[in-house]
Amino acid sequence: MSASRSDRRHAARFVLERRLAPHIDENWAESLLLELRLLGVGGDQIGAALSEVDSHCVESGEGADEAFGDPVAYARSLPLPVADDASPRALLASLGPTAVQLAGMFAMTWSTDSWLAGTPFEVTVGHLVCGLLALASGGILIGFADPILRALITRPRRGGVLLGTWFVAFTATNVAALLLLDASAGSVSAGWLLVLGAVSVTAGTAWALARLRAGSGSGDPITSPVGAEQAAPTRMERLLASRVVAVGAVPFAAVVLFALSVGLHAAGVS
Repeated sequence: MSASRSDRRHAARFVLERRLAPHIDENWAESLLLELRLLGVGGDQIGAALSEVDSHCVESGEGADEAFGDPVAYARSLPLPVADDASPRALLASLGPTAVQLAGMFAMTWSTDSWLAGTPFEVTVGHLVCGLLALASGGILIGFADPILRALITRPRRGGVLLGTWFVAFTATNVAALLLLDASAGSVSAGWLLVLGAVSVTAGTAWALARLRAGSGSGDPITSPVGAEQAAPTRMERLLASRVVAVGAVPFAAVVLFALSVGLHAAGVS
């Protein structure tokens, strides 16, 4: 049973490569497809590039590796138009809505208890350190976006473990900073900070929804140039294109944490 399950996973992984380039090595085709997508090449251009490689290999009898060499290097050598801006500025813009949401969620979470108690919110050194860690993490994600995406797509289990480990370490570091670096750096109105946080979460969500409606970062489907049939989305395309869940994740967490704090306060726990 385990063998058949493994075969099914293998077949599902390469369904797009088999459809567009059935005569070349599946791993080579996947690497070419992935690199072109990460470079921001449009789906129709990617389909045409794969089909061209496949046709050449059929006519020449050569393997893709023999005829074109390393798939990543070959992908980068192709003079194809870039449909999506993959520059650091574009990556920063794509992360902007989530960053605004997270900033608002943290502001709401930190200020709720003080607001419920009717006291100002004390900004500690730990809070400032958490902000700096968040900025540093965003910079790392932007700087290493390509290898992170490759790890998540080509080795989802290993990439998921590494990403989960980073998240646990990031959370633990923030908690330690809040607990240990409790020296006051000033105080602000808890009510106003709570309102500012709610506005930030709302604004970030509206920004993210606007980008989705405009099709920004949605990833056009990869299609064959020899037929109108559209290839089914692969695991890679689903990972790169699906952002609907991510748009609502932070607002949902912010509301849950706020409700939990109110509930605990009402119960006399906090």
